[in-house]
Amino acid sequence: MRKKIVTTFLLIPLLAAQLFASGFSVYEQGAKSTAMSGAVIATIDNPSAVFYNPAAIALLDGIQVSLGASVISTQYAFIGPGQVDPKLYTKAEKKQTFPSHFYASYRFNDWLNLGFGFFSPFGNSVSWGNAQSMWAQSQLASKSKINTFYYNPVAAVKVLDNLSFGAGISFVQADFQMGKNVFYAPGSVIGASSLKANGSGFGINLGVQYQPFQNLSVGLNYRSGTELDFKDGTVSYHFPPTGNEETDQFIAALYPASAGAGFKIKLPYQLGAGAAFNFTDNLLIELDYVQIGWSRYDKIVVSLDKTVNGETEMVMTKNYEDSYSVRFGLEYKIDTSLALRAGYYWENSSVPSRYVEPSMPDGKRHNYTIGFGYQFAGISFDGFYHIVLLDDRTVTNSIHGFNGDYSGLATLYGLTLGYSF
Repeated sequence: MRKKIVTTFLLIPLLAAQLFASGFSVYEQGAKSTAMSGAVIATIDNPSAVFYNPAAIALLDGIQVSLGASVISTQYAFIGPGQVDPKLYTKAEKKQTFPSHFYASYRFNDWLNLGFGFFSPFGNSVSWGNAQSMWAQSQLASKSKINTFYYNPVAAVKVLDNLSFGAGISFVQADFQMGKNVFYAPGSVIGASSLKANGSGFGINLGVQYQPFQNLSVGLNYRSGTELDFKDGTVSYHFPPTGNEETDQFIAALYPASAGAGFKIKLPYQLGAGAAFNFTDNLLIELDYVQIGWSRYDKIVVSLDKTVNGETEMVMTKNYEDSYSVRFGLEYKIDTSLALRAGYYWENSSVPSRYVEPSMPDGKRHNYTIGFGYQFAGISFDGFYHIVLLDDRTVTNSIHGFNGDYSGLATLYGLTLGYSF
């Protein structure tokens, strides 16, 4: 029982740190590309190529910079759990996050270009219930939040007029905060617990872009998995006084006010391929396939520097599965300054049904995007709107004993401003 209580607490925050794409990956790292559903691996023509395909940096002239931000609004709901009330409806708190991005590229000479990107490709925030109104499984999860920040310099080489290669290295920082309630049964006392931690790691990204014919372009990209090392995490507990001094002392002995926590998390790799065709001078269509290597996320070992409810180390098995998305995007240029864009993509879930839980209610997704681009005198404005529809998901074999029905919806919109010197 002791091990189950500690596992439950540590499991939830680390599930939220699983980092997603079919979890909580944020592939939307530029307004132009997002308006085309991210289907730009073969044709990206601005500094956001640092993220989507570093080889394309080789085709950019002079000095180019771009800066932008997105607004992501998420809403989740749960019906159940079946063992409590199969009709009980709980809506998570509506959340908004504001990831931003910055890119720059510089043509060093005729064959070498350099680039840099700052972006946040993984992040999520979910809250269920509050201090005044606890929900059915506040002991399983009440709040989870995670952010990642990538600093990614790249270099691209033009081997031929129609062939280029690119490579880069990323320094990654991450932080998260988690909270849940803890029930001390002998005293019928509910306490609050939280986990806060910061981590870092390194990764690489590679890309190829090739134009075999005038109207056809193809591209490949790869972003390695990154192992984040969280060395200085803190687990904290707070229980209200019970009025019984002996009970309060016993709870304090089981659940210290704070304890150090250290662990590592393996972020998944990303592998993508795309092909684009110019049907006319004004109409471009691209189809991409992107795979996310979630099978790297197999287990997590958490070490505590104090005994918490009789335990100092937890081993959690995840057994996640690789996920993929199929992306379709198009761009129509009305004239030399104005373009309209649209796209659709579908992605499957990386979380097996028995591992789905409240901090990341993952499921299959349908994504619809639209946007525009306008440029003049070296200045560009790109905007997008994106809606994400999650298929309703019924869980009947939860390892947490938390079966029920999940649903979700997300909307995104954003703007990128660019300038060419």
